[in-house]
Amino acid sequence: MLADQLLAPGLYMPEMDVPAYQGVLKTAQKFVLDRSLGEVAGDMARPAVRDVLPFCRLPYPVCWLEIAQQDRPFFADAFEHGPNHSGGRTFQPLRVGLLCEQQGDNPQRFHATLAWTYSAADAVIQGLAGPVAMCPFGVSVWCDTPDPELQEPFTLKVVPAPYFFETLDIILRAPDGPALLDVLKRNADHDWAGEPWFWLAVMALLNAKNGASSNFVPAPAALNKSRAKAGKPPLADYHQLTLRIGPHDAPRRRAGQDTSRATMRAHTVRGHFKIRRSGVYWWRPFIRGEVAEGFAGKRYKVKL
Repeated sequence: MLADQLLAPGLYMPEMDVPAYQGVLKTAQKFVLDRSLGEVAGDMARPAVRDVLPFCRLPYPVCWLEIAQQDRPFFADAFEHGPNHSGGRTFQPLRVGLLCEQQGDNPQRFHATLAWTYSAADAVIQGLAGPVAMCPFGVSVWCDTPDPELQEPFTLKVVPAPYFFETLDIILRAPDGPALLDVLKRNADHDWAGEPWFWLAVMALLNAKNGASSNFVPAPAALNKSRAKAGKPPLADYHQLTLRIGPHDAPRRRAGQDTSRATMRAHTVRGHFKIRRSGVYWWRPFIRGEVAEGFAGKRYKVKL
């Protein structure tokens, strides 16, 4: 797990208050997303996320969420993280994680800090101190407060991560501080591209009545015992999250079975949320229409 790498003793990341970060991460409830959730959240349209913002909230005051980059194909195909110093080579992170800290007593308001890990070879090429990296700027998200300036149904601000405050003060006092700060901000915009929408979609699935299934995975006791003897820290427990599999109107929604739409060509219906009085529900993708009438393909363009 990326969380285990971040909690390792002796972790060194220049310009970062590592002990303070590790102290918070230790207290976090940890969640690992599998590919089923990564695919759905990465492909979810922004209007769908906007519709369910009232259900986007942290399940615990301090949460850690992580996923393998390859388990969210849309991001894996579209992004590189960190500076690119090799003439156009793309550096793919191996795993990406988000530390979310609730602001006050409202689980819909939280601060998020982004971290990721590279292969050892990519870390060396990029000149990093180690395979683990963090963005010096985080985001403050208020899911319950519209932003009239940006005309968004929630407020999202990019702010210095709390573990970089002292370093940023030093940068600002340096002669070339403002220019360096501008570079850091541009890099942060790149690092965060599309990320808030992805994690909000994940939170919506977590809070949907039939969205995500959680399975507690304790760290192996025998392995942690041997690690303790070797002077290594214990591995963390975590919750494995997967998309909940269950029937919903399956017979009516199979291709060729929807009699009310018998003249309609078969076509895929994208996964979406449905809001009911009892809460929000996730409707998986399905095929609607009559196969005998042909198949109508669709393409969705998702902006990052």
